[in-house]
Amino acid sequence: DPAGLLNGIGKLALICLPLGSLALAAGTLVVFPKVLAETSFANGVLLLTVATATHGLLMILCESLRGMHRGGAASVYDAQWGVCSNGLFILLLFAAKSLSSEVTLHLALQLYATSMLLVLPVAIVSVVRTLRSCRMASPSGDTANSGQLTAENTARSLLPLALPMSFLAIVEFGCANMDVWAGGLILSEESLGLFSAA
Repeated sequence: DPAGLLNGIGKLALICLPLGSLALAAGTLVVFPKVLAETSFANGVLLLTVATATHGLLMILCESLRGMHRGGAASVYDAQWGVCSNGLFILLLFAAKSLSSEVTLHLALQLYATSMLLVLPVAIVSVVRTLRSCRMASPSGDTANSGQLTAENTARSLLPLALPMSFLAIVEFGCANMDVWAGGLILSEESLGLFSAA
């Protein structure tokens, strides 16, 4: 039952997304202090935490849509490869470059987080509509029983799957961003901002 499954995922996400995003943001700035050198540590942690948590929430929503056989919608709202957030990010980046002479990593991250935050409500509405259509398509008795069982057992059944997948996601995140972190050690702020945006 999609509603019961999303209920269990939502409970885990309420704990994991804020704590994981905060830990990842603080760890990044401690290990690579030059990455956001143009801003304070607190502002850097806040920006990275918001960006990471929003990215994670969008990914959960997109994977939920894929689980309900709505792969097309998931591809549109995907935080990493989706048309909406990336299209908005590129438009905001062009606007910022035309209004300002330099694009730093801090500005690029702000624009990326903004683009994801603008797409987030649309993705939530899409998931809610898909849930409603799934409920209408399935028999009411089966949905009620399945939802009750899933809501009770989802967290317990998801945790053994979520832990190794979370570890792999962290490794993938590190591999995907290592070039930006390395660039933070050797590039100027503007060069790093343009490189990370590219």
